[in-house]
Amino acid sequence: MQQLGRGTMGDVGIVFLGFGRMGRAAHTSFLQASDQLRKNGIEPRLLAVLETDTEVIRTLPNYTEAKAILVEDASSQRNAISALLRTELGLRTEDEFLVYDATPSPCHQRNLVDVCETFPRALYLGEKPLFTSRSQLSVLDRFADRVLCDFVESQNEAVLKLLEMQRAGFRIERLRFWRMNSTGLR
Repeated sequence: MQQLGRGTMGDVGIVFLGFGRMGRAAHTSFLQASDQLRKNGIEPRLLAVLETDTEVIRTLPNYTEAKAILVEDASSQRNAISALLRTELGLRTEDEFLVYDATPSPCHQRNLVDVCETFPRALYLGEKPLFTSRSQLSVLDRFADRVLCDFVESQNEAVLKLLEMQRAGFRIERLRFWRMNSTGLR
């Protein structure tokens, strides 16, 4: 494995964008997945949490030792996230790391483009919906090999139980899912 966030071989540097409801759920999933990653020789390290809410910043030490970075109105600044990653964490263009985006869906496209254009070796992981309009899908033409989605669902207890049952020989012919509060593309 290559270096991520300039750590040692096997280290994976991770940055969270947002630590509200989805960010905290992802952090729980991150902690659950970390043990499995370590068994496979990968050491995940939460480098920082970027957050707009000062109250969340104040409570972050209750959850993690990662650096808490207050984001001042990123919506009005082009490349605001990448600028903070460079100035606050010292990340360079050639560094490899993962950005988990738990910000509201309307922010995802801007954050994805900012991170992927500035850090060509970074991976972007966003929660669904990744985009809020069909016109935003064209971004995937440029960055599809570095964009992932739905981490929180990968640690969903129902999904994990189904995987366990399937590995034990349970054969699934058809599944139907309905998720309350999902937002579809306009």
